[in-house]
Amino acid sequence: DAPLAQAALVGCAVTTGIGAVTNTAGVEPGSTVLVVGCGGVGLNVVQGARLAGAKQIIVADVSAEKLELGRTFGATHTINSREVDLVETVMALTDGRGVDYAFEAIGLPFTIEACYEAIRRGGTAVVVGQVADGVKISIDPFVMSDQEKRLIGSNYGSSRQSIDFPKIIDLYMEGRVDLDSMVTDRIPLSGVNEAFAEMRKGRGIRTVIEYDA
Repeated sequence: DAPLAQAALVGCAVTTGIGAVTNTAGVEPGSTVLVVGCGGVGLNVVQGARLAGAKQIIVADVSAEKLELGRTFGATHTINSREVDLVETVMALTDGRGVDYAFEAIGLPFTIEACYEAIRRGGTAVVVGQVADGVKISIDPFVMSDQEKRLIGSNYGSSRQSIDFPKIIDLYMEGRVDLDSMVTDRIPLSGVNEAFAEMRKGRGIRTVIEYDA
């Protein structure tokens, strides 16, 4: 019964983002969460955190437009990391404690490292963004053991498609997951080059290609 344009998004960004929260990390109600990157995947991490009952959802991006989208999808606080230090601001928002969970949804070494720094003792940083093959990060293993910090990866939201796809669609039909706002443009196949140009400019969330019958 779900419209196909919205349902199509469940096959990638929606499942990856929500699943990273609910399946990979297992975020508990009342948790504090940081999401770095407010693209299609990051915004669904925000939705997943909201569904999980997180009390504080902090989003970070360098785009004011994307940060506003983060609030639309459920963020409680926004950080423009082009203007302020990301980790310092997270610490200020959490009374120096750090967040329980941090999700990196871009795929860059320095943002992964920042997420790891921003978690509390015993906290969990989750790498959701796809990093280029062969890229390395640097962390202090003493801090990892001394503070029992965890750094884990999430592939496709640790999803079981036969279970998670229908579940997410049901949540959408119940009004608990917003897929409508994610479809920011609909184009024919002939408009794909212009759509890629808009994507490179960081505009919109998801463009759906509609094929004529």
